[in-house]
Amino acid sequence: MVHSRFYVTGTVVLTLCQYHRPPDISKRRCVMYYQIAAFKGRNDAIRVANSLNAAGVPNSIIATPRAIVGGCGVSVRYQAQYHAVVVDVLDGMDCLTFIGFFAY
Repeated sequence: MVHSRFYVTGTVVLTLCQYHRPPDISKRRCVMYYQIAAFKGRNDAIRVANSLNAAGVPNSIIATPRAIVGGCGVSVRYQAQYHAVVVDVLDGMDCLTFIGFFAY
């Protein structure tokens, strides 16, 4: 059974529905949280991405968002659950162009 209320706003009719059955949870989307490791240089970002691939961490190389750094930069995006592995990989490498970690 469905109860509806109609609201008229200008020429748009909005419908508010209230259902008497629980929502179907199988249709909910899974939310993934990503973090990025930002670099000023491409070579370091590619080296880190290759090392993460070897460690079994799924990642991708993306352009660094302008909100983080104003210039041209490259970042490695990865799932937040792998952050400890990424920190270990970066500790073992000499990355001079590393900027920092950011939530994305």
